[in-house]
Amino acid sequence: MLRRRGFTLIELLVVVAIIAILLAMLLPALAGARRNAKRVKCQANMRTIGQGVQLYLRENNDVFPDASFYGCLGYQGRSLYHAILGSQTLENERPMNAYFGVEEEYIEDDDTPQVLRKRNALFECPSDRGDAYFKLSDRYFIEHGSSYTYASDSLDPFVPTFGIMSCRGLPLTRVKYTAKKIVFQEPVFNPSFDLTDERSRWHHDGRHHGNLLFADGHVEFKFTELFDFMIQPDENEVYY
Repeated sequence: MLRRRGFTLIELLVVVAIIAILLAMLLPALAGARRNAKRVKCQANMRTIGQGVQLYLRENNDVFPDASFYGCLGYQGRSLYHAILGSQTLENERPMNAYFGVEEEYIEDDDTPQVLRKRNALFECPSDRGDAYFKLSDRYFIEHGSSYTYASDSLDPFVPTFGIMSCRGLPLTRVKYTAKKIVFQEPVFNPSFDLTDERSRWHHDGRHHGNLLFADGHVEFKFTELFDFMIQPDENEVYY
């Protein structure tokens, strides 16, 4: 009667080595697929926000919201330091919130940030890794109330839009090419973000980038091209 021969140790090691090689080949692809899926979800969020922008324009004589970077939509964030840029603007004072059913009441129960108690996934990018400019400890969504910043500006203190025409109170008639005018952007598009910081790597490593919502309603992923942020751009720029 023949006896069944088992695997030798060398054969088992060869099989394990082959599996390890296959995993090494597959894991980067799986990681890339996950990253792309998050990017697509983020773009879907921004398209929905874009629909709200179009409704706002129709109801407000084609003038964009008069709001700050963080104060156009979303929730009160945790960052008190940046209140002047809109992180502490009340929900019912954020002009875009009315189009997304955001609760207006202030919830008082404990020290949990408002943004966590009244969470709307529409305002949070699934790839949000935080704020690499101000070096805050939590996700951008938690600190500022939204993962997406309005293409606005600030006069006191002066904060420019690094070469993008501010939408703050901007009449649509002044926008020559709506397909090039950024309205909302992911903050990692800002060239001031430190690329060595993990918080700059939402969708890509090594280059400034971001999903962008344009005035015509379309959303596009772009790498940042630098212009002189101290001057007002014109319609000949890549974005303006």
